[in-house]
Amino acid sequence: MSVQAHHLGHRTQAWELAEAAAREAGRLPALQAAFVTGQLAVAEAGCGDRRAAVARLGEAERLLERSAGQRAAIGDYHHAALAHQQAEALAALGDARGAIAALGTSLRHRPPGERRARAVTLARLAELHLNQGHLERACATWHEMLDVVPQLDSARVHDAVGRLRGRLQTVGGNRTARALLVRVRSLG
Repeated sequence: MSVQAHHLGHRTQAWELAEAAAREAGRLPALQAAFVTGQLAVAEAGCGDRRAAVARLGEAERLLERSAGQRAAIGDYHHAALAHQQAEALAALGDARGAIAALGTSLRHRPPGERRARAVTLARLAELHLNQGHLERACATWHEMLDVVPQLDSARVHDAVGRLRGRLQTVGGNRTARALLVRVRSLG
């Protein structure tokens, strides 16, 4: 629930939920504890606590290393997921370049079957590129995301496509952006 609260911009609630989960981390297998700790780092960063967020990310990484060979009953947590959490924390702390690098790491380590996570990661990466004024990179990344979208039915991915459409309306005079808007409209 903390992940969803953070995604919706409810930073205090995201922190409260992550903190409650983290209080139970000692009872969890290392793999789940790593996820919970990483999410607490994201929530702390969302509340502006850089020192705590960085410390928690290091702790999540150590827990992930200790979890070698463990599998989650539902979902999975691995280096790509940790890198995504690092990106979210860095973005919340205002380090767009670091967030972009972490999302690149996440994509390189993301298992091929995780199409939804790949699409969400690509959407976030494209948004960060656009925020940095890199329209061409953003459009190329969005095209890559759209290659994955037809295979998915996900509210989070549909939201990302909606944000893409809205963001591109403001730069519709650019040829690359217009071509991408045409592709987005063809999706329905």
